[in-house]
Amino acid sequence: MDWNDDAVILSKTPYGESSSILTVMSENHGRWAGFVKGALGRRVRHASQAAFECGDIVQCRWRSRISDNLGSMAVETKLQSFILARASKHRLLAIKSVCELCLGLCPERQAIKDIYDQLTKFLRNIAKPDWILRYVRFELELLQHTGYGLSLNRCAVTGVHDNLIYVSPKTGHAVCESVGEPYKDKLLKLPRFLTLSGNNHIVAWQDVFEGLDLVGFFLQKALGGYSKSVPRARVMLLQALTKDCKNTGAPADVNMDA
Repeated sequence: MDWNDDAVILSKTPYGESSSILTVMSENHGRWAGFVKGALGRRVRHASQAAFECGDIVQCRWRSRISDNLGSMAVETKLQSFILARASKHRLLAIKSVCELCLGLCPERQAIKDIYDQLTKFLRNIAKPDWILRYVRFELELLQHTGYGLSLNRCAVTGVHDNLIYVSPKTGHAVCESVGEPYKDKLLKLPRFLTLSGNNHIVAWQDVFEGLDLVGFFLQKALGGYSKSVPRARVMLLQALTKDCKNTGAPADVNMDA
């Protein structure tokens, strides 16, 4: 078996003294692992092979005589997203987090082109000032493919489309203010930016944290089905953002007014 595809590197595990095992999210073949010989050694055929990082967008060739085997990979880097994000600890943590979430929630060897497209779109735009909003929306897209997709467009009780400010933790459905107010202590907050299309509106940091908390709650439910926890990188990202907002009012690498 032999295939060529565009892919994103999700993880890199050292194997032996100079080789590694890469797991990628490929466009047409899904999450896939392969053995890269000599990728960590001094004598590599291509200089780019010595610098694989999680979040790299690559051209990948996988081959094996038996389809069920690990197989071997040849990888050529097309875009290194960590270079776009290297000046920002928050962006670097976000890249690691999306990769670990895909590892935890995407089935092996099953193509999910929508997720691949959204993942590469996020990575290509990691240097944008509104990257944190794109990050939350990517997590929502990922949930849609796990059986925990949220319904945020209308009130689950009245059917109205306006004033949606709560989400049921049991169903993942939005609830309008008049219906949810008596039960607000038991409901999750729904930030307005998740119900609006586009990025042409101002978003407060309180809304961002409410969005991260909302999606994080359902991510934990989804990952719990696989006996997994929310990635450490996501936890660290939330902690870093919270600390910076508390100390300076807002992280310097984020502008959500665009």
